[in-house]
Amino acid sequence: TMQFKQAGSKIFLIGIRKNELGGSEYYRQLNLLGANVPTPNFDLVKAELQTVIKAIDSGLALACHDISDGGLAVTLAEMMAGGRGEGAFGLKVDISKAGELRDDTLLFSETGGFVLEIPAAHAEAFDALCFGKMVKGICLGETTQDGTFTLTSNGQTLIFLPKDQVIDTWLNGLRNKLKA
Repeated sequence: TMQFKQAGSKIFLIGIRKNELGGSEYYRQLNLLGANVPTPNFDLVKAELQTVIKAIDSGLALACHDISDGGLAVTLAEMMAGGRGEGAFGLKVDISKAGELRDDTLLFSETGGFVLEIPAAHAEAFDALCFGKMVKGICLGETTQDGTFTLTSNGQTLIFLPKDQVIDTWLNGLRNKLKA
């Protein structure tokens, strides 16, 4: 499932972030259209999918979620919250490890990809699974016991939210928006 399973796991990104914010939810919120929409490289997508399937089949992955609407930031929040808001673990991630784009682009680009939770003891085996292929696994950070959603970039905190606030927004965001 997409929900984080334990504290101390490594959080890996598969799929290089690109400047593909055109038509994104982020741009919609800013009233922008943008020109760069996600353009998949089908050979790369196939290799990424095969890597994810191998990681799951071999028992390396505890959790996995695709990156789509809302980009990396939303994917991480959904993994922390769990499908019904029953998530128990936080995360600490350094998004600068995801590439050299602006922080908002790294967070909200809707370029396809995946985020996987890999137990720390299996991180090396996961690296070996990715090594030598078109697919690169990038360790962004780890799951935490403290229940906070912490996103940093080059040592600077970008987002720091308590788990309960992330879960409430995930569960009640649409309802709260309709009441406004």
